[in-house]
Amino acid sequence: MKKIRRYRRKKQKKLIIIGSMSLLLFLCVGYAAFSTNLSLKAIGNIKERTDFYVSANGSDINGYGTKEKPYATIEKAYDSAPTQANIYIMTDLKISETVLFDQNKNITLKSENGNYKLTRDNMKDYILKITSGETNISNLTFDGENKEAEGSLLRSEGTENNIVSLTLGENTIFQNNVDLEDLGGGASIRYSNVIIDGTKFLNNNANYGGGGFIARYSDVTINYAEFIGNEAGDGGAIYFGDKTLTINDVLIKNNSSLDKHDTITNGGAIGLHSATMNMYNGKIIDNKTDGLGGGIFAGVGNDVSQDVGSTLNIYKGEISGNTAGVAGGGIYVSKLSTFNNQNAIVQNNTPDNIYYSPTEN
Repeated sequence: MKKIRRYRRKKQKKLIIIGSMSLLLFLCVGYAAFSTNLSLKAIGNIKERTDFYVSANGSDINGYGTKEKPYATIEKAYDSAPTQANIYIMTDLKISETVLFDQNKNITLKSENGNYKLTRDNMKDYILKITSGETNISNLTFDGENKEAEGSLLRSEGTENNIVSLTLGENTIFQNNVDLEDLGGGASIRYSNVIIDGTKFLNNNANYGGGGFIARYSDVTINYAEFIGNEAGDGGAIYFGDKTLTINDVLIKNNSSLDKHDTITNGGAIGLHSATMNMYNGKIIDNKTDGLGGGIFAGVGNDVSQDVGSTLNIYKGEISGNTAGVAGGGIYVSKLSTFNNQNAIVQNNTPDNIYYSPTEN
């Protein structure tokens, strides 16, 4: 009997030990699962956050990119953002190094409220450079402060196999830039699809092409924009080459193309080079050039496309009060280019409204 009781006690102890170990294992596994679930939820919350804030009073070290604890730089917000996000600018910002958007992200960049200003801080390069993805900008001012620079305020530069998508929306302003490197006054665009809607290019200066912007190998659509007081060596407001410029509504006024390189200068308002332009409405008024095409110059390209002319189609609008130092006060059409006027008003330009060149210039 004693042996039987000892055997039963040993068995009970064994069962208690096994039960305790099983319970402990169960609790450990449960805790691990619970902890993992919390971690996954936390990670999910970070990924789900799509609004990031930037302020001159923020911090890239201690900030979280929230409205209460913003980052100090756009670059930090961009690097922290998921594939689709909004970056809100809360104050004016001084940019000490070019902000680079170089990932395949869909980013909306705009002021939180009002219209805040981005300016350079002891540097002369672009304020923003975009080489990949899709970027939408609105309610933001890029200001060169009339200081000499070595580039435009914004550069959109894709490749033949990686076309950048850029929208310049309502109340986006490019102003007071002085570019000394032939890269466009307000913006420089290559291998990009661009929509301009409600943007202003004011008082920018480019050493060579495009006081407002220069675009090559890019399709650009303007739904509404103002180009006022810009200056360049070619294309006072716009220098456009190689692809298609579509204008639905635009005001291009008081821009100038001046001789800065001891060569004939073109396009007081717009210089077309081996490109197509379709204008459906707008005003091109009171622009001037030292050379050809006070309003619009339609000609060949300057490099590999130098034997290909431009196609200019104007369906409606006004081209008036423009002047040229040589020919084509309103419009200059080179020998290899074509001009189709459906219902536009072309009048009061000096020395002539439309000039068809018998030779290629």
